Amino acid sequence: MLIKSLKQAIKNQPVGLETIQTTVLEYLRFFFEGIGIPSFLSDLCLKSSEDYRLELHKIFINTPNREAQYLPGEIYKNLIPTNLKKKLGQVFTPSKTIKEMIANTPIESMYLLNPYMKIFDPACGSGDFLIEAFRTIVDMIDENRDYLAEHFEIDLSHVESHILKNNLYGCDIDPFTAFLASANLRIMSDCLDDPNIKTVDYLFYDQQHSFDLIIGNPPYIGHKNLQISYKKALKKQYLVYSDKADISYCFFEKCFSDLNEYGFLSFITSRYFLEAEHAKTLREFIANHYTVISIIDYGGLNLFQHIGISPVIITLSKGSEQKEIKIIDLNRQKNYEIESDSLNGAVWDINDSQTQAIMNKIKKKSDVLINDVFYIYQGIITGCDEAFIVDDAIIRQYGIENELLVNWIKSSYLKGNDGIIGSRTLKLIYPNNHVIEEMPNTKKYLEKFKDRLKRRRECVTGVRRWYDLQWGRTKDLFERDKILFPYKGSCNQFTLDTRHCYFSADIYMMLPKDKDLNLNETLYFLNSEVFEFVIKSSAKRMGSHLFEYYPYILKKMPFVFIPENIIASPMRYDKMMVLVNEYLYDYFDIDQNERMMIYNRIK
Repeated sequence: MLIKSLKQAIKNQPVGLETIQTTVLEYLRFFFEGIGIPSFLSDLCLKSSEDYRLELHKIFINTPNREAQYLPGEIYKNLIPTNLKKKLGQVFTPSKTIKEMIANTPIESMYLLNPYMKIFDPACGSGDFLIEAFRTIVDMIDENRDYLAEHFEIDLSHVESHILKNNLYGCDIDPFTAFLASANLRIMSDCLDDPNIKTVDYLFYDQQHSFDLIIGNPPYIGHKNLQISYKKALKKQYLVYSDKADISYCFFEKCFSDLNEYGFLSFITSRYFLEAEHAKTLREFIANHYTVISIIDYGGLNLFQHIGISPVIITLSKGSEQKEIKIIDLNRQKNYEIESDSLNGAVWDINDSQTQAIMNKIKKKSDVLINDVFYIYQGIITGCDEAFIVDDAIIRQYGIENELLVNWIKSSYLKGNDGIIGSRTLKLIYPNNHVIEEMPNTKKYLEKFKDRLKRRRECVTGVRRWYDLQWGRTKDLFERDKILFPYKGSCNQFTLDTRHCYFSADIYMMLPKDKDLNLNETLYFLNSEVFEFVIKSSAKRMGSHLFEYYPYILKKMPFVFIPENIIASPMRYDKMMVLVNEYLYDYFDIDQNERMMIYNRIK
């Protein structure tokens, strides 16, 4: 009831982060009087209306004692909306996952060897990882009091103080969440000691300590959401950072220098770095500097609500050696091991040995790679689909000039061997090669959207005219027969386009490098069970059954030309595919057990 009441109260206030922060501070002030609030945050409370603060106090007074046990950080996490979490790069790890991550580290054995060990969270937020580490250490000390008293000179009558002073460290770039981390730890420990929490940008801060265990959830902030000056600073400071890299990559590099010899690192982070082209330097850095202990792969499962990120939990060691890496595939519910030296700068293949054996068979006997046969290009970015994509009714109503119109399809229209099947006939206005004054009807129509069109980045910088498509590509790419496939999908939908359609950036086109190549015949392999298995064993998962068909990965995949005698029959495509699949299984020497593995993977 408390959280629900607070959310309702916030709805009636100006939308913004300050309202949420004020609410949390008033909660803290009401229920935890012993926690001092720094002046810069006290001033924040004064910005809110007195009526709102009185409304909050009424809610608190009527709150049952059992509901007043929330830590301030829990209140904050429950109140901050998803859009603000994304903007701030704040992704809060579920408490169950934090417990599992800590349990997966050698914290107990390390602590019994050294009760002064240092545990650090470099992006601690409101301190969730440190709070769970505190609980873990308290329980550990209770279970090993006699041993610790005999071997170490620590004051077991003030365990909480010892932990706060000697074991737990954290920092965060956000002063508000860093304060919450300190407040949460003080409330948890019931101790007056100031926790070792700093408000700093970890990536540009020289640590005064080295650490035995670094654990946490580094922020996921892509290059589009960073200021140019900050990106330049990251590129200058970090080997693993490039133009399209995520800021989380830098934490792996910085943490290596801040770990003690034989220290451990455990991060939960986006699984995208396992395959992404711009994460190659990160994979190389990890392979060359760390020992990978284990990878828990969510395999497309979405742990974080409303964020759309499928994570991995990766545990690394700085000094130890290990021949095999433990892999836990949560999506497929499989546990297995792979060889440590199989991971390098290339795309990390963390498939089980049986899958790798099938993949090796396919790669060994394939004729060429996709990149040897096809060029791959992305579709159009209009910058305002509402303005440029029109149906017959709009065309008739405004008399849009026919010479500007081209066929337009959506990704949902791609049906693989069945062709292009759409419920609506759509056209794209393609004005990039024209002078708009010569097309008065189209000009009048587009002027309805002129203000929005002028605000597009390329128009602001003068690269495009206000009525141009933002990225119209080159028309001759579209004006030919080609194979199309959607950027993401649950199964292979490689589709032949003989209508010379145009489409958006969520569709890619494959153009033959050999102009005499029969595109229709290439579909047999591209839509085969074997090739779908290759994709689903290599591509990035975007959901439990959804995969990213990204050209960087696709270009490196094997390709086979199906012999003419196999596909010469005039039978229907579905029956022909049965023959093709059987041919490929025999060609690659795939036995019955392996066929069942393929079937289970693609279905």
